Formats: sequence, C-alpha cells, structure tokens
Amino acid sequence: MRRYWYLIAVLLVLGLLVIGIGLTRNHWWLKTNTPKVFFNGEEVPDSKVFTSVDGDYLLSVRRDNKSLGAYTILRNEEKVGLTSANEFVKLPWCYFVWTYPIPISPISSQAAYLTAEVKFENQSVTFTLPINENTPGYVNTIKVEF
Repeated sequence: MRRYWYLIAVLLVLGLLVIGIGLTRNHWWLKTNTPKVFFNGEEVPDSKVFTSVDGDYLLSVRRDNKSLGAYTILRNEEKVGLTSANEFVKLPWCYFVWTYPIPISPISSQAAYLTAEVKFENQSVTFTLPINENTPGYVNTIKVEF
C-alpha cells in the first residue's frame, strides 16, 4: 500500500509540471540554430536566436564577444523592437518571459529623421539602426534569414 502512495505522489508532481508548462507555453522561448544573422552584410555566428511557439524571435546580436543589441522580431505582426532585459529569465536552453504578449519598444531615435526601416520578406527580415543622432544617414543593417 505504501508503494502506491509514492507512485501517486510522483504522478501528481509530473502531472502538475506538465499542466504548468502547458499553461505557460507562450512564455517559453527556445534556442534555435536555424536562422542566420548578418550585421552590415557579414554573418555573425556568435549571435543567439530564440523562438517562441508563435514563431516570433528573440535575437541577441554578438560579434567578437561584444553585444550589438537584443531585438524582438514579431513575424505575425511584422514588427521589430527592443525588449527590456527585465522581462526575461535566462535558463541554459531557453528564456522565460514574464509577460505575454511581450512588450516591445520601437527602434528609433529621439530625432525624427532617424527612424528605423524594417522590411519583412518571405524567409528573412532586414532592419536598419541609426548609429546616432549626429550622423544622419549612417545606419547599421541587421538581416535575419529564417
């Protein structure tokens, strides 16, 4: 009889774990190696890409151990934006986001002429980032091929 109580307790814990993950599935962003990331035309293999169950992407652009920014790509809404690091909890194989849908800030600058350009295509997204307000017309380009 005692043996069955252990089995019931283990099954109950596993069941609660499955239900908890199922109810929060939109909050989990898993690491993927499929997309290629380019910064100003050069592939940056140090970049990390995480995907949500909805097909959106969290992009951490890195080159030579230097962060070039973190961006959220909402493919269904065709938006690219910045996300606060406070929204995410980093785990070894994924990120957990506290709020869903994830709040993003548009990529732009204080100056009106420095708005980012975003272009969605069938298998890629390209967006430009103003370098700073003092150099109008100069931009960095990031491209992600899915």
